[in-house]
Amino acid sequence: MVIDLRSLNKGRPDDTFNVFFDQLEKEVEELTAADERRHNVEHFSKYISVHDLIEQTAKHCPEGTQIPSESTVLFAFVPRNAYTNTAKLYKGRINLQHKIQTRQLRAAHIDEHYCAAIFRYLKEYAIKFSDLSTLVCLDDKSKVDFGEPGMAVASGVRGKKTLVPVGSMLGALDHDVCSKGSLTPSVCLVVDIPEKVTESFYRGQVFVTLKDSVFQPSSPFRHAVELKQILPTIDDIPTNPYLLLYTDGGPDHRTTYAAVKLSLIILFKSLDLDMLIATRTAPGHSWANPAERIMSLLNLAYQNVSLHRDEMPSNFEQMLKSCGSMNDIRNKASKKKGLQDEWTKSLQTMVSLLNGRTERVTLKEKPFRSGTPASFEDIERFEALNLQYVDPELTLGKYTKNDLKKLDQYHRFMETHCKERNYIFHFQVI
Repeated sequence: MVIDLRSLNKGRPDDTFNVFFDQLEKEVEELTAADERRHNVEHFSKYISVHDLIEQTAKHCPEGTQIPSESTVLFAFVPRNAYTNTAKLYKGRINLQHKIQTRQLRAAHIDEHYCAAIFRYLKEYAIKFSDLSTLVCLDDKSKVDFGEPGMAVASGVRGKKTLVPVGSMLGALDHDVCSKGSLTPSVCLVVDIPEKVTESFYRGQVFVTLKDSVFQPSSPFRHAVELKQILPTIDDIPTNPYLLLYTDGGPDHRTTYAAVKLSLIILFKSLDLDMLIATRTAPGHSWANPAERIMSLLNLAYQNVSLHRDEMPSNFEQMLKSCGSMNDIRNKASKKKGLQDEWTKSLQTMVSLLNGRTERVTLKEKPFRSGTPASFEDIERFEALNLQYVDPELTLGKYTKNDLKKLDQYHRFMETHCKERNYIFHFQVI
């Protein structure tokens, strides 16, 4: 005679862990109520893991409460995707899911609507005078790290899986303590102006200029010189008399700074323009700049890359050992002749590699192009034109309000030819 003993096993009673799950549901409801007050945004996870969740909930349960296993609690969650086979295992009793923190929140600013309107007017102006206008969007990407000779450091760009041979490992040093410098990619998007304002302005020719953060830091005059070099190289865009610029509100682009305004005036004169209009985004709203969207494409070239500079002569390498920051390297270079040149040479292999990868990226089937950083001599000559075009009494390098308040010719020049607002700078010969 055969007896099915499974009939004697009634299984686990459904109410064994009810006290625990009731307490957990109560705590999750409190979290949900707090999230709703923050527009359903949670800035940190209360529970570190499923194990920690069980421990935290058990502390608030009566003594002697039955505590479920981690798998039992896990399968009481809501599934991430309700249409997969594994979703059948989840009960959905507890309103929790595993999620990854996103980095897409945007800061609010009182002037955000005003700045959005300015950008729309700028685009409409560019469309109305498309045969006379050149629209350019500028922005700097976050710095790209590199290591010391023989110590390859990850570029710092978070990437996805890539293609490597089966027997190879894609690796880099697990820290960046051996990094003494970095590269700053400057992005210039020369926009192909559409026919309607509702159409996309995210198209055109992209230029990327890789600069050494130690000896080639971003500045208003450097950006102006590099833009002056870039514009004549675009074959399908003539030298138009109207130049329209759109940037973020960084210190090298903020139109309320005298150095930025002076650099734009010299650029205006150098390109023989009839009108220059420079506008910027509201603080914390650099995402509104079309050039900011180029960064996601540029990440394709920089992700999964480990970089290190070439080795310099031993006497210069010995000097760098005591340098703990970029400012230390600059101070050493000011005292030791040849250090700056050797440092620049040690970066060329790495810069050439990144330029080659950059030029393989495309925007609307237009390959990116690599720019050349402006030399120190070119920037000096460009800045010195302020004495000729604006005011011979100017002291180069000193552009604070206190430095300029007694320069009558400078103020008369600004009043005659410029219109200034907090987010816009308009220059025109009158």
